[in-house]
Amino acid sequence: MEFSCALTMDFSLTLRLNDGKKPSEIANIMNAEGIRTKSRIVTTNKNEKKKVGGNRFNEDFVKKIITNPLYKGYVHFNNEEFKGIHPSIVSVQTWDKTYELLQPKHTKRLTYSKDAHVHLLKGIAKCGECGVLLTPYPGGKKDRHGNPYLYYACGKVVDSGKESSCKVRALPAREFENAIKKCLSDLGHNKAIVESAIKSTAKFTKSRIKPLEAELEKTEKRLSTFLCLKQLAKY
Repeated sequence: MEFSCALTMDFSLTLRLNDGKKPSEIANIMNAEGIRTKSRIVTTNKNEKKKVGGNRFNEDFVKKIITNPLYKGYVHFNNEEFKGIHPSIVSVQTWDKTYELLQPKHTKRLTYSKDAHVHLLKGIAKCGECGVLLTPYPGGKKDRHGNPYLYYACGKVVDSGKESSCKVRALPAREFENAIKKCLSDLGHNKAIVESAIKSTAKFTKSRIKPLEAELEKTEKRLSTFLCLKQLAKY
């Protein structure tokens, strides 16, 4: 079921925000019911037909829907709202209440941050099954100190949810990072492995230097020939 049909039929789904539902929870409900964003056919630069849209909902898209004044019968122009001639889907009061619920609250700042330093393996660790980067994210629940539980999940699972065929779901971030750190520490204390790594690195570096030295020698010869020809051209 595409969003273009589902919107007029059941827009109240997004308004569950008034009942305490979060935008992310609303997105999960819509995805579970098979509702997708509007799809359309476009023509590419190569004059080929391509279908775009028809994607799963996410938190940002739900917020975009809820904050669109079109649904209360208004249009947005030059940073102002004007009464439209189209019929509204929800009342102005309902829309305003929903919009207000989405505004940021002045709450105590969490110690958690989306900074890369919080998740040590961000942009490094990959899923062992499909090779996609693991995506860090905070869980909905919090520990006894009020901090959210942190996880790593396969990028495919994050994008496709339960529809993903990847068996790697969510990994506890701190436990996973500690396991990696311990493994690296153990490797660092293994003299044989360290010496082997140093030798391999030196060999690899040397193998890369030789071609560069040969290329440098050729370049110097060409330069010398060019300078000689330039000198002869003066006479």
